[in-house]
Amino acid sequence: MSEANREQMTALLNSAWSSIVSDISKSRNISVDSLNSIANQLSARTPEMAKSKKLIDKIGYEDQYHDGIKKALKVKKGEEYEWISIMDYAKKT
Repeated sequence: MSEANREQMTALLNSAWSSIVSDISKSRNISVDSLNSIANQLSARTPEMAKSKKLIDKIGYEDQYHDGIKKALKVKKGEEYEWISIMDYAKKT
């Protein structure tokens, strides 16, 4: 990687990180400095740690997740909703 390319990639990643952290800060009411500290110290590397840092609301199994999505989308009982797994998504991109 050339020095110019490294500089360009660093600027791009820093910009993306700033945008993501800003959005999380607003939605979770956590300061940007705190979020950067959490990331730098890997303080949310398990579900329990993420919950203790207020980055997630609850911990559940996959079926509980899908049940919550169905409820939010008001999917009728016995019906399914369309979704794609992260692995399938990654294969398409």
